[in-house]
Amino acid sequence: MKQVLTFSFAFLFYFPIYLASQNANEDLNKIIEKYQNFQKEEFNNPESYFISNSPEDQQRRANFYKKILSEINNAPKTELNEQGLINSELLSFLLKNKIASIDFEDYLIPLNAEGGWYTEFILSADRVKIKNQESAEKYIEKLKAFKAHAEQNMALMKEGMQKGIVAPQAILIGRENIIDEHIVSNPKESIFYKPFINLPKTIPA
Repeated sequence: MKQVLTFSFAFLFYFPIYLASQNANEDLNKIIEKYQNFQKEEFNNPESYFISNSPEDQQRRANFYKKILSEINNAPKTELNEQGLINSELLSFLLKNKIASIDFEDYLIPLNAEGGWYTEFILSADRVKIKNQESAEKYIEKLKAFKAHAEQNMALMKEGMQKGIVAPQAILIGRENIIDEHIVSNPKESIFYKPFINLPKTIPA
């Protein structure tokens, strides 16, 4: 009888704690999922040819990150399990970095030592596989959309120069003429023409 009472007491004492921990971790997972869905929509949206870096979009992202960070800060940390605590701290750190980056207007420097907004476009031409007329039309639309993407990023760089927010000269050495090789008199010599070579027979000429 004593053992039964002891077990009953332990159950009544620990079960609410277990439920609270389970609920806290589930709530955290929902916050993480919300963040992941936002990131996917913003940066891996197949319907968008290029990522917008306009100040308005950057501020909208910062507002979202601040909202998620607030939700994490208000979540009961003491009720999280070990993995939940780690996930909470990591996401909090990541969000603070993203918010700081936007607040300091890092987007006015859309390039680094590895390249920038234009290098990804150049490299993407090698990955394009035209399988049908629909994919051909989408690629053509992407080529057309690049002009607006380039104008946006050049405008950001000009604003950065006016504010004194520029990339270190050292990382730009050797990149002054990276675009020159892609300026050709014959379009068929362009790397962007490569996906049109050996088109499927299902695509009309």
